[in-house]
Amino acid sequence: MFRILTPLLLAPLLLNTAIAFQPPRQPNATVPKTRPLFYQPARPVSQPRLVRQVSSTQAHAAPVASSTDGECQCEYCRSQRQQVDPVLTQRVIHHQPTQPVEQRRSLIDRVTQTSYTQPQIAMPEYVTDDFGAFSGSDGCSNEQFCDFNSSCCDGCSADRWVTLEGLAWWTSGSRTPALATQSSAGTLQSNAGVLGLPNTSVLFGGGDLFDGGDLFDGASAGFRIRGGKTIDCGSGINFEVFRLGIQNENFLIGSDGTTILGRPFTDSLTGQQNAELFSFPGIATGQLRIHGESRMYSAAAHLYRLAEEEPGCGDTRDQYSAVIQAGPRFASLKDAIFMQEYITGNQSGIQNVLRDSFKTDNAFLGGEVGVRLQRQTNSGFIQGNLGLALGMTRQELESFGDTTKRTSQGATTHFPGGLLAQRTNSTAISRNRFSVMPQAEFKIGFETPWGWDMTVGYNVFYWSKVLRATEQIDTNVNPNLLPPETVPFTGPQQPSVLLKESGYLAHGIAFGLEKRF
Repeated sequence: MFRILTPLLLAPLLLNTAIAFQPPRQPNATVPKTRPLFYQPARPVSQPRLVRQVSSTQAHAAPVASSTDGECQCEYCRSQRQQVDPVLTQRVIHHQPTQPVEQRRSLIDRVTQTSYTQPQIAMPEYVTDDFGAFSGSDGCSNEQFCDFNSSCCDGCSADRWVTLEGLAWWTSGSRTPALATQSSAGTLQSNAGVLGLPNTSVLFGGGDLFDGGDLFDGASAGFRIRGGKTIDCGSGINFEVFRLGIQNENFLIGSDGTTILGRPFTDSLTGQQNAELFSFPGIATGQLRIHGESRMYSAAAHLYRLAEEEPGCGDTRDQYSAVIQAGPRFASLKDAIFMQEYITGNQSGIQNVLRDSFKTDNAFLGGEVGVRLQRQTNSGFIQGNLGLALGMTRQELESFGDTTKRTSQGATTHFPGGLLAQRTNSTAISRNRFSVMPQAEFKIGFETPWGWDMTVGYNVFYWSKVLRATEQIDTNVNPNLLPPETVPFTGPQQPSVLLKESGYLAHGIAFGLEKRF
């Protein structure tokens, strides 16, 4: 009996002795402004709030994100939660203490005061919130990476980004008829400049697709700006603006009559090939100037939503995401071709100035849906974008021609109609057509030491049912319309308004820099 009672009698004595030899608190000691280690006065004793100082290894580990229901949203987070929970279970008192609260507080205060007077190394504070997962005091770890649309780690990912790109794109050509010809010396006047003859060569136009004979068929430089912002976890907005450089085609040729030069056309009265000569020995001297221009740009804005994700939280950055997006898209394509011809008769001295002009304007407005697939790695990313826009294209065509005659005495007379633009096809017309606009992009990105990702990608852009200026030129001409018009007029009303539609294709390489904030 004595052996059993002795420890029970000595225990209170030893406890009082330990308390008596408690080192006094220094009057000038500064208590860190942190939460107490075991006790939070503002909270009930039955639901303690814990503050835990962690080691340097744990401090640099990625914090585990929490959700409203207390469950993590990625595999990495759940694995970290499983490692933390046993510690929390051991540290938290789940039963009502049998000691009086006042005594328990006294003991805990002494332990707390003693522990916080010791020298400490400043380390990040990790706090559990009602038995939740750990989160850093600054919201996240600097070493943790999450994609801008990631839902696994709230508050630690970049929520804004911008991309600046330079474009080198090739565009489909605008089919252009033969507009200038040359015949070899000695060719009869009746055969001069006529298409289809062995001694006639085409100087401008008349080519097939991809052979260099089409107007605007070639590379074009441009730029593209993209950006966006995350609204909430897994969703946000983005925008895109790109523009191709102005494509110009210029042609100029002239002769004092020693070279045979002409402008070919089809005689609608006979159905035979013919030509208007602006340079022929002993007949006329002159020159022909042709200028073509094409401009294209587009803009879009989207709302996006994360559809699927395999997040990579913590030190690993390997993750996969799929994002769907939808929003409006606008596009504009403007073409123009202008021809001006000077002819001076050797015998009469009369100068004729003929002008033909064709302009088209296409404006698209519709809705676009798309998907973006991305694989993030430790060194960069691989991304694929697919999009399809459906909407209306506003087509506009403007064409006109005129002729000015100047005598050797300086008298000037104006007539409607040039050569390929007569009163029969001079017009200003517009209409709406349903169009589709698919596009695709493949892009890779690489990290750089200065904080920007370097990107390179290949793009394909298509636009259906557009009007191209050169494709509106009707080379069937009734000679009775040539100024001055024959009265009374007879024969077909040609050239006519064509309103010929085609597709516009642009594809090429994009080089850029991307920054996330």
